[in-house]
Amino acid sequence: MSVGITALDFEIEPDDGQYHVFCPKLLGFHCSGQTEEDAWQNATDALHAWLLSLSKHGEPWPFDESSFHSWQADDGYYHALDIYNGTEAVADSLEEAWAVMVISSAEFEREIEMWDGE
Repeated sequence: MSVGITALDFEIEPDDGQYHVFCPKLLGFHCSGQTEEDAWQNATDALHAWLLSLSKHGEPWPFDESSFHSWQADDGYYHALDIYNGTEAVADSLEEAWAVMVISSAEFEREIEMWDGE
């Protein structure tokens, strides 16, 4: 099952007793977990690390920022918001907020696909 996040699509599928999350547009992006929740959490952690690396090396992020909004609040925390489905994340760093928001959006979109399929 594929879920779209503007420029990125994440897929999750059963894989030999575990769950496998990957993004075809991010070559080499593969995560797994014993449960779907574990797999999504591992994907969030991996995406966070990847965004930190891109930032460290001055590389652009592969997101269409017209559908996402981010800011640093007065309390010092970073916020990231998916404008289309309302998914929001708050974290200590911009990279972590975006990673949590992107993967949470993927989970949300997947749930909608499942409801539509019933």
